[in-house]
Amino acid sequence: WRDGQKKKCFIYRLLATGTIEEKIMQRQTHKKALSSCVVDEEEDVERHFSFGDLKDIFNLRKDTSSDTHDKFNCRRCVNGIQSRPPPESSDCNSDLSQWHHCTSSKPLDDVMLREVWKSGIISFAFFHHSHQQQRGTV
Repeated sequence: WRDGQKKKCFIYRLLATGTIEEKIMQRQTHKKALSSCVVDEEEDVERHFSFGDLKDIFNLRKDTSSDTHDKFNCRRCVNGIQSRPPPESSDCNSDLSQWHHCTSSKPLDDVMLREVWKSGIISFAFFHHSHQQQRGTV
């Protein structure tokens, strides 16, 4: 998105499950969480990685649609389905745990992504609406 955008804007974070890119993103999320715990004295620590998770970071898991989502210990999803929307205070710069989560193309508005999903190469999506849309100006 960009400031002043008037059209509906789709924002995604694309990660392939089991890739080194996903593992690097997980490490960045972990470092940010640790920093928040120390600097900001946040108490929502249990959704982040344990020492064992960090040690196990380079093992490939084939039994999941999103290793990253599993590691978040998401409280908004029940049996792989998002039951509560992201907090109203979240935006496109929030970490992925504060974005929308989906294991099917059903909640996606983006027609193109829904078509790609049918091919079977997408197993999970993190998405968020642009800041304009959240404020109701789009």
